[in-house]
Amino acid sequence: MATTKTAPKKTPAPAKQDAPAKKTPGVIASIEEFLSKATKEKPITKEGIVERLAKRFPDREVTALTRTTQCQVPGRMSKERGINVVKTDDGFYIKK
Repeated sequence: MATTKTAPKKTPAPAKQDAPAKKTPGVIASIEEFLSKATKEKPITKEGIVERLAKRFPDREVTALTRTTQCQVPGRMSKERGINVVKTDDGFYIKK
């Protein structure tokens, strides 16, 4: 009588972690949000944006948030997102 080989039993894959229930906006979306809340009478500075980002994203390094802000405002926001970011002597805002 011939013996048959059986395949080894598979172990179940580890369960995937559940995604967060509510996804918060990213850094660039947050910068856009802060600029949209600013007005001509009360613009926001780049330093003000970095301070707010640091509060919203405490796990990120301030130097990285500063670099992102420097790159995004006003250049990339205007070019890549089509947002009319206006610079004043006191800061920046989105012209509506």
